[in-house]
Amino acid sequence: MDDSREGIVMILVDNGKVLAERRTDKGLLSGAIVFPAGTVEESDRKSPENYLHITLKREAKEEFGITLLNFSFIKTIKTTRQQKNKTINLTLNYFLVKKWKGSIPKKGENNSELFWLDLNSLDKLDFENDREMAAQAITYPNMFL
Repeated sequence: MDDSREGIVMILVDNGKVLAERRTDKGLLSGAIVFPAGTVEESDRKSPENYLHITLKREAKEEFGITLLNFSFIKTIKTTRQQKNKTINLTLNYFLVKKWKGSIPKKGENNSELFWLDLNSLDKLDFENDREMAAQAITYPNMFL
């Protein structure tokens, strides 16, 4: 059985490092080291504002309790992931986040472990798409603004 989902991926950059998380939930990416991300909800699509911006801000508030002040769209990537006996078709919308209000906690939503990675540690990210986007965000932080 196939399933399609759309979501946002947050690349939070601070002092040349990017925020990553080790997922602890029982979902699609359980145990993976990834960027914080979230699924577009139907209510997000009903807003007069860009629904991806709504999703991004909602997820930042839910996962970390922060308010985003400066973010920009990077790229949309379509990919697939296997979960048990089904294929998940994912549309991932990457955003660079450079400024926010509030402090990033040590644990994320669902008790996921949060940590900062520098350019030399990006190989810890489990997905090539994430590694490529992170390298660009760290190396050329003003490219997407």
